[in-house]
Amino acid sequence: MRLIKGFVFLALVSMSAVALLWALYETPYDGPWVGTGSSGYPVSFTVSGDGTAWGDFYYKLDVYCEHYGVSSTQEFTTPGPGTITDGQFSFSSGGIAFTGAFDTQTTASGTWTLTNYSWVIPLPPPIYVHVHTLNYSGTWTATFNGTLPTIIVTSPNGGESWTAGSTHDITWTTTGSIANIKLELSTNGGADWTAITDSTSNTGAYSWPVPASASASCLIRASDASNAGISDTSDAVFAITSSAIPGTERQALIDLYNSTNGDSWTNNSGWKTPPLDTDGFAMPGTEGTWRGAAVDGTPSVTAILLSNNNLVGSIPASLSDLANLTAIQLFSNQISGQIPPELGNLANLQGLSLSNNQLSGSIPPELGNLANLRSKPADRVDPGRVGEPV
Repeated sequence: MRLIKGFVFLALVSMSAVALLWALYETPYDGPWVGTGSSGYPVSFTVSGDGTAWGDFYYKLDVYCEHYGVSSTQEFTTPGPGTITDGQFSFSSGGIAFTGAFDTQTTASGTWTLTNYSWVIPLPPPIYVHVHTLNYSGTWTATFNGTLPTIIVTSPNGGESWTAGSTHDITWTTTGSIANIKLELSTNGGADWTAITDSTSNTGAYSWPVPASASASCLIRASDASNAGISDTSDAVFAITSSAIPGTERQALIDLYNSTNGDSWTNNSGWKTPPLDTDGFAMPGTEGTWRGAAVDGTPSVTAILLSNNNLVGSIPASLSDLANLTAIQLFSNQISGQIPPELGNLANLQGLSLSNNQLSGSIPPELGNLANLRSKPADRVDPGRVGEPV
């Protein structure tokens, strides 16, 4: 046997048999599963759930008799069984091995190795024979009689409102064999994901300290820690909120919205962003995201800043329940009616601007009690003159 320019040649002086026993000892060849060419045959494997499943590996060898211009094609089958466990597959025999994972219930990917085979090449007795084409390419297909393992996120699964700093259980259910779970959080509806834990035991629950990532567009994704293709995501968004303000303060804000036709404000973002509470407004703890409402870390409402925003209606007396207010700016709207005398109870108020509205009546004398107001209304406004800054 001689090697000439990389080809395998067999020199034959005479030969009476119609078949030539030709031995090919190939060094290991590794390759990915790729699309077949015109001379390629598909790799197939039938999966019947976890455990052992049978399958065949097909490949094709083309040989060419250079002197007579004839060729022969040999097709080879390496039978299973192969092993399928938790979405992973493997097979090994004397000369071929492959490993990989199922991406879905109908597709899979992996790598294979081919080595050390002997084949019979049926050609007439020629002078020289050499390997013309050795096609190792193949495709992988999977036919499922059973199902892959599954994961279902059960909580949070849409509509919940969890306060930052609190602790809640992320829960899920699984079928099949999954040892560990990866958990991820998205705060923008699934556009980006951040790992909560790369791997936790598949117990069905994970105690989660809710992070300070206030958002009304949160999702949880749970996946098999060893196979990201097996996963599930919350069915709908849930909210992560800041600590909630007192109920009386929340109601005072809602009263302002309702009494000034908030649905028609120029900008009312945040006030009714889903998910909604039973009162029809965004969940408790989101008030700091409501347009024009400033909330400190206490938490408590410290300012109402809604000037030039098409407020139409009257000022509710319940604004006096916002005991920590330092500023009210409602100028350049269409607010009518009288200034509630109860605003005189806002001891921390430093700024009050109601000009360019349609107020009527006189400035309540109770506003003279606002000791922290930068300019006392009694000092600079005639009680009979309404509509100027107070």
